[in-house]
Amino acid sequence: MAEALPKGTNVSVKNLFFNVPARRSFLRSNAVENKHILEVFQWLALARPDVSFTYYQDDKVAHQLPATRLNHRIIHLFGKHYADQLIPCQENTELMQIRGYVGKPTHAKKTRGAQFFFVNQRFVKSTYLHHAVRRAFADLIPDGEFPFYVLELTVLPEHIDVNVHPNKTEVKFADERMVYAIVNAAVKKALATCYVAPSINFEQSVNHTPFKPSSSNVTATTRGKGYGWLSSLGKQQAAEPRSWKNFFGNMATSAKEHVPPDQKLGPIVASEANQREAVAPAVTHVPGQVYFQLHKKYILTQTKLDLLLIDQCAAHERILYEKYSQQLKTASGNAQQLLFPERVVLSPADYALTEGFSKALQSMGFKFSLEPDHTVVIHGYPAESTVVRGYPEASERQPKNLLESILKQFKCNQETLKLAEGENLAYALAKRTCLPANRGLAPEEMDMLVSQLFSCTNNRYTPGGRKIWSALGADQIARYFQKGHGDS
Repeated sequence: MAEALPKGTNVSVKNLFFNVPARRSFLRSNAVENKHILEVFQWLALARPDVSFTYYQDDKVAHQLPATRLNHRIIHLFGKHYADQLIPCQENTELMQIRGYVGKPTHAKKTRGAQFFFVNQRFVKSTYLHHAVRRAFADLIPDGEFPFYVLELTVLPEHIDVNVHPNKTEVKFADERMVYAIVNAAVKKALATCYVAPSINFEQSVNHTPFKPSSSNVTATTRGKGYGWLSSLGKQQAAEPRSWKNFFGNMATSAKEHVPPDQKLGPIVASEANQREAVAPAVTHVPGQVYFQLHKKYILTQTKLDLLLIDQCAAHERILYEKYSQQLKTASGNAQQLLFPERVVLSPADYALTEGFSKALQSMGFKFSLEPDHTVVIHGYPAESTVVRGYPEASERQPKNLLESILKQFKCNQETLKLAEGENLAYALAKRTCLPANRGLAPEEMDMLVSQLFSCTNNRYTPGGRKIWSALGADQIARYFQKGHGDS
């Protein structure tokens, strides 16, 4: 009589691309693919805390999860530091039952990836439900931060359609408005138990109220004394203009001599996905050139034939992108050392991503070490990020927030842009360290920005495809003053 096999399921995958080798070319780097595998493992482990799991990576045990309760499973997966931030969330109604945990508002992060919804023990993605939770936290966390939560919804099968997506990762509820209201109210009630939000009375009727996006007041930060951000650009010499040397022509005939820019940016990565042919002349630096800033967003200047309008934020994105791309190739990034190292606790997926891109991040100026429990200890970060906006005391400039925002931007770029991973990382850092749109600039700063922009290999578009500058010709301007043109 054959001996009974032990309980459990073993899955072995071999020669995955034997019949379709072309699919191998669609794979990302090991860091990104490991992140995707880890995410699926997390979904399975959180959906069934009563089942034990073992996760191997490179023949090493990365996770050994015994069968346990949900709160213990969360701590085993994400680290011991989650033990003091879990708030139980539980509610029973005629339509559905909710159980799980939400994180305290003080532990919210700038990156997504630690938000989980399960419907009848199956992981689902639902922007609608995520908004219900986010709205419950609306007055407790700032915009751009995301709370942690693991919520299991149990719904009768006749009230749900699970066949709306090929991967079964999306569902359709019979009464979505009521589900939204219940989830939102349940989270508010859970938060109230920690005295961080008003309590919810479930004896009252729960009605869904359509949300209206609230416009946040953006306060323009005034420029500090000095032009600190110029030092981030002034460490390199400008490339010799390759064409259009007379773009400004004889506008500055009073200038006795040409003063070349004193900076240089490295060549752009050759494989940039959205590379467009630059059709604008490289601007020659002319002493005495006049610049004007409009609404703290745009730089205006006169050329020999046109009025040039430049988006200062997009221009600085391009400058920094090419600089960071060069640093990736040469590992020449400058680091601002911290007097006291800062510890950052990431989600397992973000930690795996950071580990995979460790060499690239350090090439651009990050200095850090990786420790257990998904902890990154930052010893230094890109020097440019401390001065580039002129107010280094801003919260988004802190090492922890900077690293988290770069990871967030990287994942966002993956979804919307077709960039190689090195380009994506350089662009993510450039997006998070460039000048804001509401930053006032002195004439010296505008002059430096323009000369740097037109030393770039591609000065017309950002890596994301955003237009950097536009030229308004004299004929176009004249038409605005013709009789009857534009009159209301």
